[in-house]
Amino acid sequence: MPIILRESFELSDDDEVVIHMGAGVHADVVCAALRNYHDYAGLAGRPGAFTMSVFAAIGGVSKDDILRALPHHRFGVATYAALRDLELWPTTITGTAIPERIMAVHFDIVLDDGAVTVPAGRRIPDLTDTELSELERLLRPAVAAVLPLFQPREEK
Repeated sequence: MPIILRESFELSDDDEVVIHMGAGVHADVVCAALRNYHDYAGLAGRPGAFTMSVFAAIGGVSKDDILRALPHHRFGVATYAALRDLELWPTTITGTAIPERIMAVHFDIVLDDGAVTVPAGRRIPDLTDTELSELERLLRPAVAAVLPLFQPREEK
């Protein structure tokens, strides 16, 4: 599942950004951020990144197009203006079942991890339960700061 950092950003303040994956289940978002950390190795000069996946309704792709392409039943929407203070990367994740035109409007919110690091030379699947629990604990505030921007949660 290689991830490509696109060069163009293309978002304006009124653009809608859609979060899926339960849109508000904190534990699921933290687990996904941990699970995918190493997939971001090398992007923006980082060893990895804790992220949240979102899609923007831009470039001829509507919110409904995004929702139809994703299997999740819940979602939330925010404007880019509400997300402007967050670190947002225009990313394309290859090798997924998501149609290319939808993946072309994929972005990742990089969680403010407060300098949380994975121990040098270690991979998340190899961490002890104690180390993993500590990473989860440290990431919860970042997730808790972002998810309310996508309220209210809605059903498809």
